[in-house]
Amino acid sequence: MPLTLRFDRFHRDEDDNGPGIVANWCNDDGVTEFMATGRTWVKPEDAVRQWGGPHSFLVYVGPDWWEQAEAVSVVGLFDQDVWSDKAELRILMGRRRGEGLGTQIVQAILNYGFKHLGLWRIYLGTATENIAAVRCFHKCGFRDEGLLVDDLKRGGRRFTNVRMAIMREEWDALQQG
Repeated sequence: MPLTLRFDRFHRDEDDNGPGIVANWCNDDGVTEFMATGRTWVKPEDAVRQWGGPHSFLVYVGPDWWEQAEAVSVVGLFDQDVWSDKAELRILMGRRRGEGLGTQIVQAILNYGFKHLGLWRIYLGTATENIAAVRCFHKCGFRDEGLLVDDLKRGGRRFTNVRMAIMREEWDALQQG
């Protein structure tokens, strides 16, 4: 049976367990290995402050839209600059990896940003050592713009951050084939 992605706005809701799910991912060293997070214990309300926003989504995957769906990621467009028509893409993948879900999620948020929000540029940063993420972003059309050497520190290790971006015209060209 094919799997379906469902994007739910990520916000604080009394009947929603999303903040707890995202807080658990933030507190999982395996999930946040290449991120500058995890220095302190993240509570659900902290997860909402870090990952919630008007253009932030908790992503579920499952064989149907609701009953058997499993939360797999939180993704969003942050720091939107309405004067320059740009925003920063941030994504946190839970433990379910290696299935191409990240690529599908990034493609969906790019489509949302360019088509719904009318953005011109979407940018991001990730550790160069995060090979799966770098590969995913390149596959989605992002190009490298520069390196920030020893930019992130996590668990006594330093990581180089690669800055990447994609413009609307590049996204449009990819969609046309």
